[in-house]
Amino acid sequence: MSALEKMSEITPFKQKDLRYLINTQIRKLIFIYNKYKYNKWFENELYFIDCTAKDMNPDYLTSPQIFLKSLLPYTKIPMKLYLIERDKKEMKELKRNYYHRFLPMVKNTKIEINFRRRNMQEVLYDLGGKKYRYGLLYFDPYGFILEDYKALISFIQNNPRMDIILNINATQIKRNRTAYEKGGRECFKKYKEVTLFSIISQLNKKYIWIRDNSLLQIHSKYQWLLLFGTNTEQYDIKTFRFISIDTKEGQELLYKYNYTEKEKEEKNEN
Repeated sequence: MSALEKMSEITPFKQKDLRYLINTQIRKLIFIYNKYKYNKWFENELYFIDCTAKDMNPDYLTSPQIFLKSLLPYTKIPMKLYLIERDKKEMKELKRNYYHRFLPMVKNTKIEINFRRRNMQEVLYDLGGKKYRYGLLYFDPYGFILEDYKALISFIQNNPRMDIILNINATQIKRNRTAYEKGGRECFKKYKEVTLFSIISQLNKKYIWIRDNSLLQIHSKYQWLLLFGTNTEQYDIKTFRFISIDTKEGQELLYKYNYTEKEKEEKNEN
C-alpha cells in the first residue's frame, strides 16, 4: 500500500489548517521578537516543536515540511525547530528526507534543527521551562497516552508564552475513561477522571479555538478535534472553521465531544 493510500481522509484538511495556523503565528512571533529582542529577560530564540514528526514522507505534505517551509523565509530570525519521533525507522526516514530536501536551504538561515529519537515526555521535560520563551508546539498522536499529555501540559504550564496546536482523538479519550468501569482492567484506572474538559482547562490559555470534522463531510470512526491555544490577543480565525470555546457554539462542541452518549443520558436524567 502506498503512502497516499495510507493517508487519512482528514489529513489534507488537517495539514492545510496547520499551515495556516503556523504561518499566522510566525508573523506574530516575529513581531514580538523584533520588539523585545534587546531586553535581557527575553529568550533570544523562537522555539518550534513538532512532537510527532513521523517520517516526512515526500509523497504528501507532512508537519515537518510545513514547519520548515514556513520558517525558511525568515533568514535573520534565530529559531530552534525540534523534530521529535520515537520510532527508530521513522526517525531514520525523517533524517534522510530532511538531508535530501531541506539541508541546503537551512544552511542559509538561523534555524537550528534538533532531531530527537526519544520519548516525547523525556524531551519536553529536558527542555524545562522559561517564562519568556516564545514559540509554538504541535502534537498529533495516533491515540491517547496519558503520560504524553501530562508532559505536554507540564511543558505548556512552565512555558506560558508558548502556543499550542493539538489534534485530539476525542473518541479515544472517552474509550479510555470508560474502559476501567466496563472491564475493570487496572491499566485503565488512571484514565477514569480524564476528560476533554480536564485537558483543556489545564492548558491555561486565555484563548482557545477548536475545529471538528463535521463541516468537512468526512466519515471516520473517530471524533477528532483540532485545537489552537494562545495567550496572545487579537486572534480571529473564525473564517477557517475554528470556533472559540467561549461562544455558545464552542461550548456545545465541547459538550458533544467530552461526554459519551451514556454520560449525556445520565446528565439529562438528573
